Amino acid sequence: FEGGFGVVKVGAKDPVTAQTIFPLASCSKNFTSALAASLVVQSKMGWDEPVQKHLPWFALSDELASRNCSLRDLFSHRTGVGPNDLLWYRSADRVEDLVKRAKFLSLEKPFRVAFQYQSTMYGAGGLVCEAAGKQAWQDAVKKQLLDPLDMKNTYTMPPREGLATGHGINSLGLPRPVDSYAFVNPDPAGSIH
Repeated sequence: FEGGFGVVKVGAKDPVTAQTIFPLASCSKNFTSALAASLVVQSKMGWDEPVQKHLPWFALSDELASRNCSLRDLFSHRTGVGPNDLLWYRSADRVEDLVKRAKFLSLEKPFRVAFQYQSTMYGAGGLVCEAAGKQAWQDAVKKQLLDPLDMKNTYTMPPREGLATGHGINSLGLPRPVDSYAFVNPDPAGSIH
């Protein structure tokens, strides 16, 4: 049942096949959640343990939220930190550096009161997985998820070959190629391809 439709790039003849690689973008968060669940099952961490147990430097702009924020809060998008996409979008900074900047962001909603989609806090969840599992996020995802599932064409960073070109719509409403999002570092919130 594997196959593909269309071409890898508008105007080119290379077809999309079952082996063509596409960015998963924020669907990468599902892999990070699955990794976290495996570490919870292994009793290496708990959903409701404070993030600071694994990342002592973790801080939000509110002291109560900083002390009590758990993995469950990070993955439920209920830290009070709003999207703040400019903090991370197309940043060449390491996830740890982005998470450390979160303490300078005012909470847009009270802690644990509202759902606010937040990629940087998901990155913090990936860092908790690294600390608890004593292995880099990308290595742990490969070892605990990709390898056992025989997902040989899935990567934690964009591969050099076999990657489909992204497309946008031009002023005439027609598809046009756009530059790929260039990941410099693995990102638990969005770098799986």
